[in-house]
Amino acid sequence: MTCRLLTFIFSVFSFTNYYCTSISPDSLLSKSVYSNDSLKVIIYADVVKEYIYKNNDSALKYAQLGSKLSNGKNMLNYYANFLNSIANIHLERGEYAEALSNYIDAEKQFKLLGDQKSVLMVNGNIGLVYQYQNLLEKALVQFEAVYEAGKANNYIETIANSLNSIGSVYYAKGDKTKALNAFKESLEINKETKNTPRIMECLNNIAIIYQELGQYEQALEIFNQYLNYSKQGKDKRSQVIAYHNIALVHQEQKNISKAMQYLDSSVVLAKNIRDFENLIEIYATYTKVFTENNNYEKAFETFQLKAAAQDSLLQQTRDKQFIEMSTKYETDKKDAENKILKATSEKQKAINFAVTIGLILVAALAFFIFRGYRQKQKANNLLAAQNIEITEQKGIIEEKQKEILDSITYAKRLQEAILPPFSLIQKHLPDSFIYYKPKDIVAGDFYWMEHKNNITFIAAADCTGHGVPGAMVSVVCSNALNRAVLEFNITEPGLILDKARELVLETFAKSDTDVKDGMDISLCAIHHSDNLVKWSGANNPLWYLQNNQIHELTASKQPSAKVITLLLSLHTH
Repeated sequence: MTCRLLTFIFSVFSFTNYYCTSISPDSLLSKSVYSNDSLKVIIYADVVKEYIYKNNDSALKYAQLGSKLSNGKNMLNYYANFLNSIANIHLERGEYAEALSNYIDAEKQFKLLGDQKSVLMVNGNIGLVYQYQNLLEKALVQFEAVYEAGKANNYIETIANSLNSIGSVYYAKGDKTKALNAFKESLEINKETKNTPRIMECLNNIAIIYQELGQYEQALEIFNQYLNYSKQGKDKRSQVIAYHNIALVHQEQKNISKAMQYLDSSVVLAKNIRDFENLIEIYATYTKVFTENNNYEKAFETFQLKAAAQDSLLQQTRDKQFIEMSTKYETDKKDAENKILKATSEKQKAINFAVTIGLILVAALAFFIFRGYRQKQKANNLLAAQNIEITEQKGIIEEKQKEILDSITYAKRLQEAILPPFSLIQKHLPDSFIYYKPKDIVAGDFYWMEHKNNITFIAAADCTGHGVPGAMVSVVCSNALNRAVLEFNITEPGLILDKARELVLETFAKSDTDVKDGMDISLCAIHHSDNLVKWSGANNPLWYLQNNQIHELTASKQPSAKVITLLLSLHTH
């Protein structure tokens, strides 16, 4: 990554260091020879962590071994992280199809574990796959989804990282304004969390956009902030980048002396840390400055220095490849030695076992004891298998039960939406109260109210059935009452119930099955203008208090489908 590119770093959504060790990979691998599979999984995880940025061939090898063992041993947390590590290695190599496939598998495992943060990390990595393939629209959709999920769960780091990714996509699309806004928002969040590497990344991105927009003073101010952070963290490579970027701004402003000053600082530091990649870019800038100022001798000299830096970078790359090959050779050699040790150990075990069997066969009593032991072991294994099966079935039942309960709880929210708010009831009936305690989460019982033309209509109803079926019928019946009053403008309680009956039958008539549901109801119409109450009921009576005595009006014994209307005129006191 050169100093002029936007610093979109692979580790924005990357390998999670979920293990910690100070032991060398070779020492770990030598221990794995005599370890059981569960312990091998933990060892391979540490080895992957050590190799992930040093030798991705070895990292991939042990990540694949670890994924097979952890999956077989039901160690799902390790399995999910191994899959993510495998995908990261393929992404780094540019093997996008393999990366995407493993990210999708890792996402499924993290979902099973209920690890939402890791799910979002993997989703961010999937966005990187799209971005690296220049599928910018798909990448943007992916990053924005991660951003929204991060906000919903208040995952601050996820929000900041996704904003940075969104900004990089907008930059690639040429929309520098949106890119700038996203980077600025990410910067503020990272400052709050004091995430220095991400602060520096955002500062560099913001400054580059300011420079490209010709806003040089803002660019210099931000690049200097980036430089201060790199000095505080003693990050010399970042200082090289900062000096070079500042020099480029001065160059564009035709302030050659300042540009040369920062180029000199940059080249000295880059040589000191053998940063040949950035050194090539710096010499290229020197050459351009000298050429623009007709100093061709110096331009040729820096051009030659650039070529020398390219040769040094090539040699550095070769050295790194040689080290990686040597490491791989030593690792493979160690594996071979470990296999020989294991084979020798197994051979010795086999000899010992044969001797043991021979001794057992000497005595008949020992033989019968051994046979009894084997039978008991077999019974234990069978019992263990049955216990595992019972545990799995229990998990399935609990999962299904949770799904059903979640659905019923959501149905409760839908049913509550048809109930009038208490504030509306109090508005028209100030001294009123509601006592509503359904037996189940959802029920066929409901109360209803509507106010129209200075008349308050209020009802208590009990639909046939209970639980979810009763709740579904209550929605249909409540809707029928609303339509009778609001759509058909009916004010007489008996006629309202007749119309509601008609509408309910009309709704159920559309079904191929024979639906015989209905409701018991008590309905009052309170005329506020003349202090008059009218009532009609089907199977539900009316109780009212008058002169400190409770009175009851008996409802029709027929269902609401054939309601008999009783009319009562009461002067309220």
